[in-house]
Amino acid sequence: MRARLPLIAAWVASTLRAARDSRDLPALGPAGDDRLQVLAVEEPYAEFFSVQEITLRHRRHRGGWTPEVLRAVFVSGDAAVVLPWDPLRDRVLLIDQFRAGPAARGDRQPWFWEAPAGRVDPTETPEQAVLREAIEETGLAIDRLIPGPHNYPSPGLLAEFLYLYVGIADLPDDVAGFGGLDTENEDIRSQLLPRAELTRMALAGQVRNGPLLSLALWLELNQQKIRMELGQDKPGLIP
Repeated sequence: MRARLPLIAAWVASTLRAARDSRDLPALGPAGDDRLQVLAVEEPYAEFFSVQEITLRHRRHRGGWTPEVLRAVFVSGDAAVVLPWDPLRDRVLLIDQFRAGPAARGDRQPWFWEAPAGRVDPTETPEQAVLREAIEETGLAIDRLIPGPHNYPSPGLLAEFLYLYVGIADLPDDVAGFGGLDTENEDIRSQLLPRAELTRMALAGQVRNGPLLSLALWLELNQQKIRMELGQDKPGLIP
């Protein structure tokens, strides 16, 4: 139990954020405050992550209630992701690292282009978490965070919410390198890429990491608006 306390605390913090963030969203689904009944919760697996088996029933769109149903949910807490972008040089910083999920699926290319990311600790805000992760994984200090399309990546299975950001940063030629924490067995390489090339890769199906894909396309659609907010109408030359 002592070893699992950080995960438990992160999960409690996640549920509190979920209640807060969803409080004022437009209503979907059947009406009524009593439309969901959780009848039992079991936890057959609990290590670094956990799996919950939830017995529940809910109101149907067409009226009445579902029978009791069993749903398995992968519980990991919230995560935060940042795509570092230098609007003057119009380039981004990506990281390259191995991922166990694709390897378990049999993917012959389990190294992925990604954006710096990590779990939100119980005492952190998502913004604090993503600033910390950027330093741990790339050594990069982010100047400003622009909120992107926060989302559930796979709500039918994962009780995980992703906070996505574009991070305004200074990205000179020598900023890329190696990073990650040895204590977490992280092996990370970072690389600079023109933003237009990232957009091309995304549209060509060459970006297979979901959060990076979302941020790449979102930035393509919003980069001019962000530039105006920053007081910079277009890319400029660096003296």
